[in-house]
Amino acid sequence: VTARGTDSPAFEQTVRLRWLRNCTLEGIEPYLRYYLYDANIGLEVVFGGYDTIRQDLAMLSAASTNSTHAATVLSLFGDPAFVREADLNGAPENVVSYLGGIFNDIKARCQHLVIVNTWIPPLRVVKSASASGLERNVRTANAFIRDYVESHSGQFALADWERLAATAGEQNTFDYRFYYSSKAPFRHHFLKLLAHEIVRTLGVVCGRAKKCLVLDCDDTLWKGILSEDGPGALQLDPNEFPGNVYYRFQETVLALQKQGILLCL
Repeated sequence: VTARGTDSPAFEQTVRLRWLRNCTLEGIEPYLRYYLYDANIGLEVVFGGYDTIRQDLAMLSAASTNSTHAATVLSLFGDPAFVREADLNGAPENVVSYLGGIFNDIKARCQHLVIVNTWIPPLRVVKSASASGLERNVRTANAFIRDYVESHSGQFALADWERLAATAGEQNTFDYRFYYSSKAPFRHHFLKLLAHEIVRTLGVVCGRAKKCLVLDCDDTLWKGILSEDGPGALQLDPNEFPGNVYYRFQETVLALQKQGILLCL
């Protein structure tokens, strides 16, 4: 990203990230800077050592973690080659115990936002008992991760790798060459999507969340014009097109209201 002048740009805010990981993710930094720059937010990021999560957690101190707008990103790649402490082909409770231990340790040591990720289910597996165990345990892990984030929503947030990989597709997610050579499993397209997801979460911390949705009525909440067509002619049937489009839109709007978004007409 080109700076706004010869000197370092003066941002309205600066977000400080500490990254704990068990895979190579430094390639995400330019995308983070790009999206934050667009929001006039600067970035200070420190990547922990490769696969030294426990050691990095032990070194955390209040002075280094309670900075303004600070956040910790925990990036765990759920693959047997990357997760050494949990038997991913063994009993599901081993995976839950492994994740719960790390999450609780971070919660005890950090007072700020913690962003964790789901795991991507294996896309290429030979049908065998061990492969079935791995797939089952990844599903178990993701259920635990989502439940943990929901029950600790005041501090934890989710970067849903499983959803992002499904959106991007295999070819735009994985780089198998660098996966084996450099422990860098992700292509730039996936890193770009992940950076956008993380920046959206950081925007909440920085007070940039959108809190109000202002809606028109005619041809927005329903198909038709109330004053001209009358209420009986408005199209809002939950099953028939085009009313089902507006019906689903209203459901989405109500879901936002339940999350605390203010609705206005």
